[in-house]
Amino acid sequence: MVKRTLFGALFVVVILIAVSFTFFVVTNRSKTTSDNSHSTELQTREFLSKEFTFKYSAEDLKPEILTDIDIKDGFVFRAKGNNIDKPILITVRTEDATKSVKAATVLKKDILEMLLDNARKLYPGRYGSFKELSSKNTLIGNKDGREFVFTYKNKEGTVITQYLYLVTNNQKIYYIVFQNIQPNHFQSILQGIINSITFIS
Repeated sequence: MVKRTLFGALFVVVILIAVSFTFFVVTNRSKTTSDNSHSTELQTREFLSKEFTFKYSAEDLKPEILTDIDIKDGFVFRAKGNNIDKPILITVRTEDATKSVKAATVLKKDILEMLLDNARKLYPGRYGSFKELSSKNTLIGNKDGREFVFTYKNKEGTVITQYLYLVTNNQKIYYIVFQNIQPNHFQSILQGIINSITFIS
């Protein structure tokens, strides 16, 4: 009788240990998942203006404080990559589209195509060893936009790849520029921003 009682008690203890261990594992898994989710939320930042918004990762990019001259020139966002071994520069600039719309009307051209034609004429003189890689239509914030990709060499002779995105909204032209020396590194960063752009008005 005593042996049965001891066996029963031992069996209950084993069950309790097993349950406690299972609870410990599940609790820690849940905590890890929750912490990871919270970490992801903390790393996601949102640029917000009266006209448009987009999201980016604070782990990848560090926004810079714009100067008065930057603001006067139409810049609304500038950020550099946090990885110094793989430098990234991202800028967003806007300008009034009134003059460009009139010029495009006179030339009987689409305004974005006209702007790209201007870039093809001006950039070879502005950027050393300029070389156009591609040009295509793309959606930016559910609006028709253009993607223009080219390379150039800086003063040190390093080849830079630049992505220029053009889109218009409410009589404004948006110039979204991505620059990097290793284009494969920042494709996900680039697409993450472009895909998250939303025009508010």
